[in-house]
Amino acid sequence: MDSVYDQTADLTEFRTETKQGISDIQRNLNTMELVTSKNWNDIAQLKAINNINS
Repeated sequence: MDSVYDQTADLTEFRTETKQGISDIQRNLNTMELVTSKNWNDIAQLKAINNINS
């Protein structure tokens, strides 16, 4: 019976670590989306300035 408890504990720990990892990935993706959006905005502004000066 101890092996069942040990396996349950291992699976619970794995589940917790996996959920934390997924949460970290989601946060990183959200950050990347925000940075990418700002970069696109900056690129558009630079292109507009370049077109005015051309």
